[in-house]
Amino acid sequence: MSEGKAIVLLQLGGPDSPEAIEPFLANLFSDPYTIPLPWWLKPFQPNLARMVARRRAPKVAKLYRHMGGASP
Repeated sequence: MSEGKAIVLLQLGGPDSPEAIEPFLANLFSDPYTIPLPWWLKPFQPNLARMVARRRAPKVAKLYRHMGGASP
């Protein structure tokens, strides 16, 4: 039997408005299955997620404006 290859495409949803970008990212980055961290960082994951989301949200909001202000 020959080996096959597969591609899995996933859709994680998206924020429905520019104001929802930061909370959406914080929730996404808080998920240990999405962002696996070493055991010693796991207690800090919610705080790290909020920090990264706060920093990324303005950049993502700019991209959203180019797409009409919402997730397609």
